[in-house]
Amino acid sequence: MELISLPNASRIADVSVTTHRNYIRDKRLAAYEKGGRLMVECGELAAGFGPKRLTPQGVGQGTRIIAVANQKGGVGKTTTAVALASILAREAPVLTLDCDAQANMTQAFGFEPDAQDRTLYSVLVEDIALDNAVLRVGPPPPDLTLVPANLDLADTWRQVAGRVGSGVWELTEKGIKLAEKEVG
Repeated sequence: MELISLPNASRIADVSVTTHRNYIRDKRLAAYEKGGRLMVECGELAAGFGPKRLTPQGVGQGTRIIAVANQKGGVGKTTTAVALASILAREAPVLTLDCDAQANMTQAFGFEPDAQDRTLYSVLVEDIALDNAVLRVGPPPPDLTLVPANLDLADTWRQVAGRVGSGVWELTEKGIKLAEKEVG
């Protein structure tokens, strides 16, 4: 649960602090006390005041990592990830990683997997820079990018097993640095 102060909530929702206090008084918005200050929850604020930007606008301050994962096939992982990325890219830059050798996300964004020279496999196994594998998806949306996949990715885990600095955390770190560079 992400709590924010009433002045910040008012700025984000573009309403006065008094309006928020009235919503709290009428029990239409829950308030939490933290350090003697009234706070509201971001998700509840979004639900009550519409789809306005609820992430800070600064380098690295609004960076979020969202993974859509499930071992079972056919449960809508790719569909969910593509839709979520497309919606979020309307508000802020989004970097998507197609981590499936079937490359359905790559295809969903209009790219032919077998035609890609640089993919997530290239980043993980061939040690190319992450930003050299990024493809611009849009417009629209203008700030949606993709690191594509293809069938080569199926061999990745065998190739990188036991290598120091080749894990998920290193890739995540590279992604955050790239996102911060794109935003800043």
